[in-house]
Amino acid sequence: MYVTLSNKPLKTGEMMEIGVVIPPDERFADRIISFLKHKGQPWEGHIREAFAGRIPELETRFYVGCLDANVIANIMTVEYGQTGILGHVFTAPQHRRKGACKLVMAQQMADFKKRGGGQLLLATDYDSPAYWIYHSYGFRSVFPQAGFMRYATEDDFEARYFAPAPTRAVDVTWKDWPRWNVLGACSGGDYLRSIALDWWGMRNLEGGFLETRLRIQEARIQVKLLESQKGSIVGFASLQPDFRWNGHTHLLDLFVHPSFSNRLAQLLDALSFPKSKTQCYAESTSQAKVQALLAAGFRQEALFKGQVRKGSAALDVLVFARAG
Repeated sequence: MYVTLSNKPLKTGEMMEIGVVIPPDERFADRIISFLKHKGQPWEGHIREAFAGRIPELETRFYVGCLDANVIANIMTVEYGQTGILGHVFTAPQHRRKGACKLVMAQQMADFKKRGGGQLLLATDYDSPAYWIYHSYGFRSVFPQAGFMRYATEDDFEARYFAPAPTRAVDVTWKDWPRWNVLGACSGGDYLRSIALDWWGMRNLEGGFLETRLRIQEARIQVKLLESQKGSIVGFASLQPDFRWNGHTHLLDLFVHPSFSNRLAQLLDALSFPKSKTQCYAESTSQAKVQALLAAGFRQEALFKGQVRKGSAALDVLVFARAG
């Protein structure tokens, strides 16, 4: 489906049509796939899946600027509920410096707010020209001097999004892409979140989700998410061979938002542990995680002093193991 949103003049005086393409749409499929072909995999895979109509649970929108029916600028959002990721911001080289991107983005942001959106996340280079363009539309760094940026329509969005509620362990689906990224941006809880994903503290998981999804499809990894009754993703657990040790040991990663620290057992119970040894790492101050691991049959087998730097502080890391 294509909807025309407005017509705006570029700096050159050319009149650009701004619209939104909501896949599946046969008229725009080839144009947008070709326009964004430089993105490569795994991004192209999502675009093709969306236009093939195979991702009905995830809202994918391509906000485009067109001259004579040719796409010259694009901004994509993927959304579920009130959460979204903004990406694939691209203007054709021959049409840059005409103001096309800013015009498309103004329309996209207005549409997000009109539809009742709550929070958008994006990634760019800190202090770059693009950073300050996003800043002008209300995006702010998730943490100081970060190109990982957040826009929220309400100041208390995160507090409401992670408010305590009943939960259940679920498998990963496309609709989790923006929701999982909100968990990646949460400010509280453990600093050591996932060794496999190189996830330390607040981090953009936009690409990590796509890579994880592919590995699940290839049966190389187990992943369970903790879903709140409010529709939020509030926890994550993964179990996979740890190839640092020739694959003879499995690596368990486990993280929940601090409001749900008493639900760690739900994630652990949802996993199928292998017959081989499984290890899990936890910072020494993570009492809830330590207690959940002990209750699940893990035992501490090592202590790494000052193993991780968090700002100016050095964190001790405990290693827990469970026999197969």
